[in-house]
Amino acid sequence: MMHTARLEEILEFEALGLASPAAVAEALAPALEARGLRLMDLHGVVLRREVPALARYLVSARLRDDLVELAVIGKGVKRRSAAGEPARVLGLMRALWRGGFGEDRALTIPEPLALVPEPPMLLQAEVPGPTLECWLDDPLPAIGAVRLAGRWLAKLHAFDVGDLPPLAVVDEAAKLRACAERIGATHRRSNERSHALAQRLTGLLAGLDDVRSVLTHGDFQAGNIIIAENAVAAIDFDHAALAAPARDLGYFAAQALTRMYVRTNSMTTGWPWAAALREEYLRHRPDGDRGFSAYVARTMLEVLYYRLGKSPIAALPLVPVWLDWCEEMLANAERELR
Repeated sequence: MMHTARLEEILEFEALGLASPAAVAEALAPALEARGLRLMDLHGVVLRREVPALARYLVSARLRDDLVELAVIGKGVKRRSAAGEPARVLGLMRALWRGGFGEDRALTIPEPLALVPEPPMLLQAEVPGPTLECWLDDPLPAIGAVRLAGRWLAKLHAFDVGDLPPLAVVDEAAKLRACAERIGATHRRSNERSHALAQRLTGLLAGLDDVRSVLTHGDFQAGNIIIAENAVAAIDFDHAALAAPARDLGYFAAQALTRMYVRTNSMTTGWPWAAALREEYLRHRPDGDRGFSAYVARTMLEVLYYRLGKSPIAALPLVPVWLDWCEEMLANAERELR
């Protein structure tokens, strides 16, 4: 077995918190052997430098007399990830793979392969195809793919959580408090308004405690949805948690609305995606959207939180307009939940 790498390549991986190709080969070899494959060679390239960094490994393996080539994605961890987080995500993905997402090629996930222990890195098979992000500038041709993503989400929410490793529970009050504090500190004229919105939303979301919690993805947005011909695969389960189903529906809608707003200066551009996903989802889970508008408003505050943290000067003009939309969605939510 070979896993040769140039010194520059090794140093680049180490600087980004990614495991070296040699460490990846050591972790991957047993997983391949379980499939009857013997690892022969492995080379890696960095796909993303932003934390958590991503790498792509081209693997050559032998299956009896044939040489097989595989593409494997290695994902690093976030700076503040809890100990054991990559192992938890690997366990979750393995349960999903065994529980129907592996055999269903139309509604699937990447095959989980192995975990590099140090530095921690999750290894999974590459799913070929573009993400929905490729259609953010021209969204209407992707409506069919968005509907398929709605079916994928309904399948996830129907998954029996009894078969899963322990899952986190979302602390919405703490998240909304942090959002209000950053918005108020950065855009002082909106301090009182952002805190009032956060307080109202906290009360509304707490009122959903009678909704049965399901396995939610937690980051269900265009960049984590891979589209192939008549198939959808969702990636990145770092934020998976037990929560109301509308958590994912509202998150997808708010991400579509805000990401298309920065391109078109209009919130309405993203509504066809939000409506298509929600409509298809409800065909399979008719009562699964209770709290939808509340979660749209909650996610808008969260998006503002991250944008103000990353590029405050560019994000400041968004604050008044997006808070207007938050208030509108919050008013909708209060009517819906009476």
